[in-house]
Amino acid sequence: MKPNTQQLNDLTIQVRRDILRMVHAVNSGHPGGSLGCTEFLVALYQNIMDRKEGFDMDGMGEDIFFLSNGHISPVFYSVLARSGYFPVAELATFRLINSRLQGHPTTHDGLPGVRIASGSLGQGLSVAIGAAQAKKLNGDNHIVYTLHGDGELQEGQNWEAIMYASAKKVDNLVATIDLNGKQIDGTTDEVLAMGSIKAKFEAFDWDVLEIEKGNDLEAIIAGMNDAKSRTGKGKPVCVLLHTEMGNGVDFMMFSHAWHGKAPNDTQLEIALGQNYNVGGNLDYSPLTPNGGTPVESHKIEKNSIVTTNKIPHLVIPPSGVRGLNTGSKDTRSGFGAGMTELGQKNENVVALCADLIGSLKFDDFKKNHPERFFQIGIAEANMIGIAAGLTIGGKIPFTGTFANFSTGRVYDQIRQSVAYSEKNVKICASHAGLTLGEDGATHQILEDIGLMKMLPGMTVINTCDYNQTKAATLAIADHHGPVYLRFGRPVVPNFMPADQPFEIGKAIVLTEGSDVTIVATGHLVWEALIAAEALEAQGISAEVINIHTIKPLDEEAILQSLAKTKCIVTAEEHNILGGLGESISRVLALNSPLPQEFVAVNDSFGESGTPEQLMDKYKLNNQAIVAAVERVMKRK
Repeated sequence: MKPNTQQLNDLTIQVRRDILRMVHAVNSGHPGGSLGCTEFLVALYQNIMDRKEGFDMDGMGEDIFFLSNGHISPVFYSVLARSGYFPVAELATFRLINSRLQGHPTTHDGLPGVRIASGSLGQGLSVAIGAAQAKKLNGDNHIVYTLHGDGELQEGQNWEAIMYASAKKVDNLVATIDLNGKQIDGTTDEVLAMGSIKAKFEAFDWDVLEIEKGNDLEAIIAGMNDAKSRTGKGKPVCVLLHTEMGNGVDFMMFSHAWHGKAPNDTQLEIALGQNYNVGGNLDYSPLTPNGGTPVESHKIEKNSIVTTNKIPHLVIPPSGVRGLNTGSKDTRSGFGAGMTELGQKNENVVALCADLIGSLKFDDFKKNHPERFFQIGIAEANMIGIAAGLTIGGKIPFTGTFANFSTGRVYDQIRQSVAYSEKNVKICASHAGLTLGEDGATHQILEDIGLMKMLPGMTVINTCDYNQTKAATLAIADHHGPVYLRFGRPVVPNFMPADQPFEIGKAIVLTEGSDVTIVATGHLVWEALIAAEALEAQGISAEVINIHTIKPLDEEAILQSLAKTKCIVTAEEHNILGGLGESISRVLALNSPLPQEFVAVNDSFGESGTPEQLMDKYKLNNQAIVAAVERVMKRK
């Protein structure tokens, strides 16, 4: 049974007390916006949303909520605790070491009620759209609710999402904007005037309603019930909630000063005195001076590395290495073939594309499974957020665009909404490296492996040919966790066996040798094989290892090879800084310091040219590998 008005009022006062005590205890946090949204979140969780008992991440069969302006976490945590998601006593751990109640909400520590990390502003609406679309795919008629700050709308990703939601008729979504007119540096008009937010949403074809008394429980309940009644009619719904920052504490109201400032002892006493329940307060107990017993910290489970077994070596035909090529193809077509097969085999696989269907070879998937294909448009940040949201409904999203736009353009979104939130998103990146060719340096990303391998929990894969790219695409669908799959544009030799199983984290020894180890990834694997053949003619026995998985790295395979050869050359189509070579240098430094030479781009951007011209100029070919071998062997 829903609580009555008096009970809601009492709970509102209690939540305010929680907020004030939480931020005071750690002398940090954001009380102003939290107090301003207290009535809204109390009403939403206690009266408006259809919620199940307990908590599961997918939120099937219930309404779900996303907090986009994550800095108002104190009110979010208090309402969640007071609504039964976790013990109220845990509020005392807010912002402390080992606490699940981080300064900004995260899924990283398994806190019930939180479905996405938030804090970096502007990302929540995209995630919510993905969750709403997952509900539609799952035949779930429940609603997705969100809350955003008005200053947050200065972030451009919001408008990508606002445009998309109306264009795709995401009508099971209610987005609420906290219109308090204030942000860190002053009023929103002083910082960056946005004009009429209502007119803007209406111009994007949203159904917009306003709650003028945004700190009045009865007005909120009436307004949100109105919003709920407007869902399912072809338009997303926007609620403009007029609130007062710091509401309920007179000296915090009518100013932006309390956006991110905690009250001192005297101010806390005054503020609590203004929020006293005549029926008695139910304050949580403070921790002991030493912090009490900490909440057990969340343990990050690292991707396990498969113990290296011998993979059948390539059988070099009498005609030489070049006889291995069964017909040159582009690796992106291998990705497309993999997606076609996945579409038939796994109904949870969905594809998202940023206006590059042909370039990513999504044509067949889109044709065969239009309901599972999402054309996002030129809005990569929105695409990553929507993908993260789709996972909440149990989907396995594969995003597709160029490598530069898959990583550099959206790194913050990947970091917060995918990696930190531990979402099962597959980030699939074509046109990587110099071999993109004539488009030039703006599109030739050479830093992406470094960017992605530094994200905790992110698996990083860089395939060498059509067959391996197809196999990798199929394999990552069965791997739970975020993956970065990197492949290219040009036509390259196709030499890996079509039936070669793809095992994440397991290197493939292609040719055995005793004098030098050549470890290569991506397009440089073929060049390493050609180099090994040339070296054999000089009497040098080279062991060539195909490292398709850069993280987790198969350290055992590398060290086993080095036990024989005592020196190594690494080869990659990437900046010398941050790539495969540096990962192997760390392995050597920790285990077996031995001579190493690098074949990589020497800390520079690319330029226009054919792939062949660029690989020659930047010394990313078999001749460069041979020269590196000659150098490293002199250092043995």
